[in-house]
Amino acid sequence: MITRVMFDRILTGTVLISFVYLLLFYTNTYIFYSILSLLFVYAFYEWLSMTDITNIKKMLYLLILALCMFSLYIYITPVLLIFILYLSLVFWIIIIILLKNYKLLLNVMSRNYLSIGLFIFLTSWLCVISLNNLDNKLYFELSLSSDNLDSVTVYHFLFIIILISLSDISGYLIGKKFGKTKLIEKISPNKTIEGFIASIFVPTAIFYVYFIIILSYPFFILDLIFMILCCIFCTVGDLAVSSYKRAFSVKDSGNFLPGHGGLLDRLDSYLPTVFIYKFWMFL
Repeated sequence: MITRVMFDRILTGTVLISFVYLLLFYTNTYIFYSILSLLFVYAFYEWLSMTDITNIKKMLYLLILALCMFSLYIYITPVLLIFILYLSLVFWIIIIILLKNYKLLLNVMSRNYLSIGLFIFLTSWLCVISLNNLDNKLYFELSLSSDNLDSVTVYHFLFIIILISLSDISGYLIGKKFGKTKLIEKISPNKTIEGFIASIFVPTAIFYVYFIIILSYPFFILDLIFMILCCIFCTVGDLAVSSYKRAFSVKDSGNFLPGHGGLLDRLDSYLPTVFIYKFWMFL
């Protein structure tokens, strides 16, 4: 028997898949990146909504994020972009280190929610809108282009969406069925080491078979390492947002997606993973 929650999850999942399909194949470049930008702004709104700040401050901080995004849109250069990518990688490595110290991580999250949030969403947004490009020409062409996304850009977005989805789903299913050993119980009591291993092994194995056997594509050791890292950082993003929610005693980031929670609850795995993917493909 399908429960109401399960029905909502299936329905929302179907709508999300349809929405992503329409975005990738039936919108022009400007609309696509504009919608992505709005989604990041809304995710930051959910981030702020988990705190007890006033609505006026929320609007002010959202405006700050929007102004920063606009400034980077206009003034970004390849050198600055690469610097931000490396800086973001250092940030996420620090998060991994802090995951071992539960109390310290929650303290850092609660005391620095604004600066951390601005950094995460601004840098992740920048990485996403430049996913297939290291050339600042992209940012000037977006507002003028009425063309659909090129096939290479669509490929990159589809690949990372499928990879992260496979990692999340396999980790959830295997962890729920066979998981016994908790990963970091104080942050995410439902995550297990068995599920974590599955979230790495299953998508890696599927794509390895896909590239080697079906496409006869050369798949090198470095590619395998980066794919594993992408899967690992899916969980890192999830744990980072979970720790933030625990810092403010919140279960879900919102109710934007019925059956799934807030937009941030679905976006969390992407926040650090896009950087690893960027390094894999372009640096």
